[in-house]
Amino acid sequence: MTQPIIILSASQFRITNDTTGEVENEGTTVRYLMADDLSPFEEKVRPVKGRVPAKATLSYEDFNSFTALPALYNVELDFTPDSKGNVKVTPTLYQYVSGVTVSKAAVKLNRTTGET
Repeated sequence: MTQPIIILSASQFRITNDTTGEVENEGTTVRYLMADDLSPFEEKVRPVKGRVPAKATLSYEDFNSFTALPALYNVELDFTPDSKGNVKVTPTLYQYVSGVTVSKAAVKLNRTTGET
């Protein structure tokens, strides 16, 4: 299944054992939104307003495949059930679509009432 998502950030990590110098863990952490725009959003099932970022861990080398972020990407989604039957959704095969920008709105909000 292909899904457009907004990737907010990608960061490499490498954890090295201080004593042996051996690399114990490494990868790329990707934070993303399961959305293709930043329009206002409110969930119907639970009390959440706005988009909640998700996180995926990729290989260390995958970091270099990302262009300037944030950006819109098309991704393939991999669905894997765990031992309890809960399905884990992991984005794979990232394909760059375009950059994403947010600019200050021309309309100012009243900080007290939230009205324009």
